[in-house]
Amino acid sequence: MGKQNETAASEVERRSRGLRAALFVIAGLCLVGGVWRAVAIDGPPDKDVLFFFLSAVAALLAESITKFKFAGLEFEREVKDLTERVEEIADVTLAPAVGVRDTTRPSPGRAERAMTEGREPGAGSTLEDLVAARVRLVYKDDLAWEDDPVAEGQEHEPSKDGNELSADIAPSRNSLKAVRVDLHCRLSSDLRKADDTRVAFFLHHTFPNSVRYVDAESGQASVSLLAYGSFTAGALLSDGTWLTYDLTRADLGALDKRRRHYFMTH
Repeated sequence: MGKQNETAASEVERRSRGLRAALFVIAGLCLVGGVWRAVAIDGPPDKDVLFFFLSAVAALLAESITKFKFAGLEFEREVKDLTERVEEIADVTLAPAVGVRDTTRPSPGRAERAMTEGREPGAGSTLEDLVAARVRLVYKDDLAWEDDPVAEGQEHEPSKDGNELSADIAPSRNSLKAVRVDLHCRLSSDLRKADDTRVAFFLHHTFPNSVRYVDAESGQASVSLLAYGSFTAGALLSDGTWLTYDLTRADLGALDKRRRHYFMTH
């Protein structure tokens, strides 16, 4: 579980470049063969010349094919439209990521002591105070790659007092193994009227920024990610409400069997 990486686009980019290069080499060889055959024969072009030129055209057209089989090997390219790939990369890289967790562990503050003792933080605690306290409780030292730190706490509620954390899961356009995760946090009617309507999303510790602040628009805050495996996400609200959501409980119907199995087991 865990094993997240937001550089998933580089994997498919390398494979795409290699496949494109191979197709262009094949097309070039076919063109050379067709020209050679046309020059060698005495008379009009025959079927062999036509075969060479048609093979070159087919190799170039294969650039737009997303899936084909040859000699028992299956090549699958999920990205046919570069625009779609760029849009997805923009969604996951331009998302707010200002909540980089501290590497130092200062003395416990009022909010952290309250959480440690099982009490609600007192009035006057800002969202930043609450996040700092929760970070020290969730992202402990020496976390392993396979740990799921948000899931290790005592509280596991995806909804509370009209607030709800949910997720949409879909295949990534940029990777054969990664999935796109869209986390959504819907605020209660009371919190929509609050001065601070931001949501602090808590992600797996292997993401470059494990805590991200997002302003709620029309009562909902969302963040988009590329993930290689499942994990438990958290959301902390300005009134201290803490929500968690296990991504394995999301609707995975959009994933094929192989990708669903990989997501569930990593």
